[in-house]
This record gives sequence, C-alpha cells and structure tokens, in this order.
Amino acid sequence: MPNENLHLVKTKLQQFIDSAPTGAGSTRLLAESFLADNEDALCEAGTELKVLGVMKLFDGISRRRSHVFAEGQGDLFHGFSHPQAIVVPINVRGKCVGYERKSFHAATFCEVAEWLRRRTRQRSEPKADTGVMAIVDRLKPHVTSPDMTIEEALAAAVAAAAAEHTAVQS
Repeated sequence: MPNENLHLVKTKLQQFIDSAPTGAGSTRLLAESFLADNEDALCEAGTELKVLGVMKLFDGISRRRSHVFAEGQGDLFHGFSHPQAIVVPINVRGKCVGYERKSFHAATFCEVAEWLRRRTRQRSEPKADTGVMAIVDRLKPHVTSPDMTIEEALAAAVAAAAAEHTAVQS
C-alpha cells in the first residue's frame, strides 16, 4: 500500500533527523546519507515520493515573484510584484470541496482579493504581499464583473490609461 510505504519513509526520516548529531553537515549531505541508508524503503515509496517532489517544485515555482505584467503597461504597475500562481478554493454549492492552483493572471479579481484577505489574516506582517495589495487597489476601478480575470482587468486598466493619455494630449 503506497501510504504505508510513505509513512514508513517518514518515520525513518524522523528517526534519522532525531539521531543526526549537531553539525552533521548540510541538508544535502544529510539527505544523501539518508538516501544511501534507506534505499529499499525509498524504492517502495518511489511514485509517492516523486509526486511529492514535483509538488514541492511546483510550489516553489508558483511562489516566485514576477514583475512582468504585459506589453504596453507603461508605468501603471512598475515595481509591483506578484506570485506566479495562487491557491484558490473550489466551491460547490457554497461549500469548499478542495483547492486548486491558478495562474495569477488567470485568477479572477475576486479570487485574488480573497487569497490576499486570507494571507493577510494569517500573517502578522504581510510585507511580501504589498505588491499584490497595490495591484488589487489599482485594478479595482476597472473590474466590471466578479468573474473578470486579473489579465482582463489589467487590459481594461491599460486601455483606460491610454485613453486618458490621449485625451490629455488632445
């Protein structure tokens, strides 16, 4: 059973961590030592471990901050950063039945605002999210429906800024 194999690996890893002497080496050296000592258990949990590894990589990539929005944005969002993807709840008949990861640009304005609200509530210092807060504040006047994506709201904001620029020059 895959879960039993993974549980065994986790138990062995906990025992390994508990018994590792202080100053035993870098995390990489410790991991290599654990891998060498527990090859059989790791092979039996192989697929589960691969999935967990890919999930961890996916999470790391999703958390990377991006400063790029779109061509033609000008200085509208210059200097603001946002994550590559966010985790949003899957709601069925008003009840959360799970979570999915969405590209920041493909998420709706409401999903990003809710994600930000949840994160701000969980953190005492939401410094990392100040760029997202500013993005939400700047896009809010251009959102015309709850299902409007960040990408669509951005396009509307850029179009409004271009129209305003054209009107000023006329």
